[in-house]
Amino acid sequence: GSKFVTVVASGDKSDHINFSGYQVSNQCTSMVEADILVPTDYMELAYVRDKPLNEKHYVTDVQFTEKNEYGAEVRRDGRPMPVEYLLVDVPAGMPKDPCETFHISQTGFPIENRDVIGQVQSVSRVMEYINAFSSNQFIDLASNFHFLVYLLTNDLLKFPKEEILELVKHISARDRVKAAEWAENNDTWKIFIQVLQEQAHQGGPASAPSAAGNSHWACAHCTFENTEPRADCEMCGLPAN
Repeated sequence: GSKFVTVVASGDKSDHINFSGYQVSNQCTSMVEADILVPTDYMELAYVRDKPLNEKHYVTDVQFTEKNEYGAEVRRDGRPMPVEYLLVDVPAGMPKDPCETFHISQTGFPIENRDVIGQVQSVSRVMEYINAFSSNQFIDLASNFHFLVYLLTNDLLKFPKEEILELVKHISARDRVKAAEWAENNDTWKIFIQVLQEQAHQGGPASAPSAAGNSHWACAHCTFENTEPRADCEMCGLPAN
């Protein structure tokens, strides 16, 4: 049969996430391989070919069973036939006792690729997020998926993939000691913090470009017109200088 599975994630009546899995049946796969199943103008219906494609092409009779208006089972010709007869349910769900690798803390980190709606991963926002955690809470700080993505993709100092993979192992194991040792011994992390602090200290009117005392300035990276003095661009989050 088919090795492809479709999973639909939606909300249920209890306001929880519900998963429904579907897969085409072995019979459907066989009909596709025999080239006798064709689509129709209606997405809920399929159709079995009326005529063979050539002399060697064989079109078998396909029938399905359904209940009529009197409740009796009757056979129908597969021209057309409901698509639901070609699908089978695949068990899908969530564990009763989930164990999440990442947690949602009260101190959120801006999600990537949302600059246009005002969620900017600026230097000030990154520093605000990091400063919300103490030194012995590093694993809580790092257990944010979007923060880890930022470490890999930011324009200030990208972390090598191998170093992030090592950190993720400690996060998955919920090993606070190993995670703290990673932060203490990782040179890239130390440099990253220094760069953030330097950028943050450049904040204020003197660090933001201005003309004739005007606080409006255009970002050299994305050309966004900023309306107030700041160390980084409000739109792209890159340094002003």
